Amino acid sequence: NPETIEKPELVGVITDFSSRGPRADDLLMNPEITAPGQNVISAAMGEGAKTVQMSGTSMASPHMAGVMALMRQKYPKLSVRELKSVVMGTAVPVKDQQGKIDSVARQGAGQVNVSRAVKAQYVTEPAALSLGLQLIEKEKKISTSLRLKSLGDDDINLQISLETQSSAVSMLPQAVVLKPRGLSDIKLNWNLKASVLAGLEEEVTGWVVLKSGDWEQRIPFLVHLQKISNVKMTQASMGSSSDRDAEGSDASIELSNKGFNAGEAWAFNLIGLDDRKQESSSAIVSSECDLKAVGYRLNGDNLEIGVKLYRRMSTWSLCEVSVLFDKEGDKKIDAELALTTGARIPGLSGTTFVSTLLDYTVAQDLRKAAEEKSKTSKDKVVLDLSKAVLSQGEAIAGDLRSAVLIKIPLAALKSAVGSRPSIQVVTSSNERNVESDDYLKGAKNGHILSLNPEDQSWLGLGSCITKAGETKK
Repeated sequence: NPETIEKPELVGVITDFSSRGPRADDLLMNPEITAPGQNVISAAMGEGAKTVQMSGTSMASPHMAGVMALMRQKYPKLSVRELKSVVMGTAVPVKDQQGKIDSVARQGAGQVNVSRAVKAQYVTEPAALSLGLQLIEKEKKISTSLRLKSLGDDDINLQISLETQSSAVSMLPQAVVLKPRGLSDIKLNWNLKASVLAGLEEEVTGWVVLKSGDWEQRIPFLVHLQKISNVKMTQASMGSSSDRDAEGSDASIELSNKGFNAGEAWAFNLIGLDDRKQESSSAIVSSECDLKAVGYRLNGDNLEIGVKLYRRMSTWSLCEVSVLFDKEGDKKIDAELALTTGARIPGLSGTTFVSTLLDYTVAQDLRKAAEEKSKTSKDKVVLDLSKAVLSQGEAIAGDLRSAVLIKIPLAALKSAVGSRPSIQVVTSSNERNVESDDYLKGAKNGHILSLNPEDQSWLGLGSCITKAGETKK
């Protein structure tokens, strides 16, 4: 007989390979529910009476499909959205191996429970509350709408409260009487506090709990809180008597933080400003990767380029930033400086963001050669651009930020493009391919960029962190 290994602590625990949310592009809740999906034994397709053991959504998804079939049988008049609400509202929160309730970002509403779902007393719309990114300076009040629909023939007296492990989010409790087969529209009033956040930001999850006697249903919520500061340049002064003798003189910038939280400012020589993208009614066109401003600075042995967008990126994996260099001014690209993870460049690896300088001509030749070979080869042709890489540097590309910093060694860059290249900066979305690339507005033939220290408008530019109420030069 097979040996039995008892591990009761693993029953009902989320697997270590289960993906967590929220969604990368809009911070909406995902996954939405948890179902059995590890070491599940099922019928082997096309194998008669044989079975197969598998793990993953290949097992969890058909489990949920079966659950929804039962829900359709139990509640034939409910819509698909309402059936989804029933299943999510009656799910049971999942705990980890230490007995602590797991984050909604990992489990969604909780583990599906059919025996509870067939006893549902009401439907909620929405079935989940994704509050997205909330920027807070000190304290913020927001409200969300909730519709309740009774499934029974008696009055339901509901007590509505919040369950969360964070004191940064609270909700005003309230009581509601839901009439038989009736509808009730209510407003949930939230209070968000920045002062209790341990760091700059925090992901807060939990449930809105609706209780009626011994029965309760739950609505999962997720919100990402981020502190904001109020840093502004209040003074700029030159160490000269006039503009005529300003060249080579000292200069200073004064930054004041009038807010309640510490803030960081990056200073650059301005290359150019760009307009907002035009609004579109199309569902597949968005304002992602909408370029706002580009600047540069010489910092020691590196060229540093700052790129700012009009909106924050939940992750920079959704947006590629490229600086295209034209050495001769002949409108032909000689080199490309790309912000991306290593793995996005064929032939390289790595999940962290880096600045990679590529010989553009070599890269194009390698692509063409791979395309030609794929036309005649029976084997899969793997593109490798590692031979086109000239240099790599650090990149600062934090999640939920609207600005990114690209660094590359000056020596490698000058060797590739000289000291006065023409450049163009372009952003492109990795998610919506129907959108055209966003090029920096400005000079028709690009922006001339000098890499010589003596040509700079400002030298010694860097980053400055100010505390709340602090002024720095």
